[in-house]
Amino acid sequence: MKKICLVLLISLLFVGCTNNKTTKEFMALDYAEAFMNQDEEALKDYAYSEEMEKALASLDFKSLFAQCALFGELEEIKEPSVVESGDYLVYYIPLDMTITDFDLLITIDKDDKIAGIAFGAYSGEDSNLNYELEEVFFGDEYGISATFLKPEGEGPFKTVILLAGSGASDRDESIGLNKPLKDIAEGLALKGIASLRYDKRSYLYPEDFIDNIYFTVEDEVIDDALMTYEYLKEREDVSEIYYLGHSLGGQLLPRIAKELKDDVSGYIFMAAPASDFLSLLNKQLSFLEDLEINQDEQSQLSIVALKEETLKLQDLDSLEDDELVLGAYKAYWEDLLAYDQLAGAQDMTSSMFFMQGEEDYQVTSEELALWQEALGNKAQYKKYPGLNHLFMEGNKEDGPMSYVEAKHVDQGVIDDIAAFIYD
Repeated sequence: MKKICLVLLISLLFVGCTNNKTTKEFMALDYAEAFMNQDEEALKDYAYSEEMEKALASLDFKSLFAQCALFGELEEIKEPSVVESGDYLVYYIPLDMTITDFDLLITIDKDDKIAGIAFGAYSGEDSNLNYELEEVFFGDEYGISATFLKPEGEGPFKTVILLAGSGASDRDESIGLNKPLKDIAEGLALKGIASLRYDKRSYLYPEDFIDNIYFTVEDEVIDDALMTYEYLKEREDVSEIYYLGHSLGGQLLPRIAKELKDDVSGYIFMAAPASDFLSLLNKQLSFLEDLEINQDEQSQLSIVALKEETLKLQDLDSLEDDELVLGAYKAYWEDLLAYDQLAGAQDMTSSMFFMQGEEDYQVTSEELALWQEALGNKAQYKKYPGLNHLFMEGNKEDGPMSYVEAKHVDQGVIDDIAAFIYD
């Protein structure tokens, strides 16, 4: 199956599917054709929503065209599907490309204005698929858009909820051309295990994240993780439920377990920090500061600036409620830094599996040792030589450059996750 990089530019919500040919659909197809032909003048003739106008002011069409170039040249525009969300229609337009097929998502509002452009996973037919992909939407006023991936057959299936790391991450946890959660989901499906992965709230609703100074980790991660569990409990094709958390997602698993009274079959911690966020960040910055690839003046200045920001988190009482530090406000940092994941994990009774790449400079093997010291034989542990923070081949001395080249999660990692679930 071809792999693509999901890059969401403007996110809008959706619930139910229809396929009627409408004026809006013709408009979406015309827009897609102009976009893929890089006809900037034609694109400027369209009316855009106020939010879209703001987005395009800081991100011009040329940068979007450059992202498209990663997928090769256009071969065919296929028939779209459409998802309705209140006053919006989101058209998923499959594009056959010379390198990687993908969907161009065009959102149109009730006033026939372009309200969003996005690159998404290819929805066209693929004869090599031996699992079923279902796009779902559920939740409260902050709904979740997600992908439920299940193996062939009727089930019910053991199912894993996949949690991304820190930041406004999409459901695939896209980092450049790499998509670790998508790799894991597809790999598990081939082994008879279903999964659900979803776009984080800070990714779907960036304006609310920035505008709400009282936004916390509870709002960003915990609420949606619990909502996802409740959704799966209602599905007849789901049997046992597991959580897999990567990085921050793994760090927060004990907090999720406490809310669920540990009513989960098992938890998989991938590169999960045992230390507090502040200590971890300081270690990362010191490591990057010493790297050969970061010895130019600009890189050093960037690291110094980040260190200065980090210093502010050492005295949270001195921060104003509306003071933005490292992309978040005081309430967020108070919530995260007060959390003790090691203590929380000691109260967990379900099976636990900790996985750690030895070439991970962001969450090092020292963190795995802290988990082992705290939990002893209550959990399983495994280190992976030659794998980086994304559990792909890498070298920690390459720093962030380790993520530039398109790679995939190591098959041995997926095998071990499946073995833990079937154990």
